[in-house]
Amino acid sequence: MARLTPARSLPLSELLDAELPRLPRSLVLMVVTPRLGGALAGVLQSRRSGIECALVWTGAEPEREAAALPAGIPIYPVAGDADLERLGGRAL
Repeated sequence: MARLTPARSLPLSELLDAELPRLPRSLVLMVVTPRLGGALAGVLQSRRSGIECALVWTGAEPEREAAALPAGIPIYPVAGDADLERLGGRAL
């Protein structure tokens, strides 16, 4: 199950920072983004205990920004339909 929250005027890092305290601890947080940035990496690093995180990367060349990710967060690069199909059978 997933929930989408429209927030055009709020950066993703601020939205996650505001929402994480209200989420149950048994969730999987799947972040879908074309960019990482230091603020988003910081929020993912400080995620609440008990919430698993993963990153679906829709931008080009995720390796450049992957160094900013905290250890232990899997990255799933998705550049097109073929990548989505490849991931379709995997447990994320």
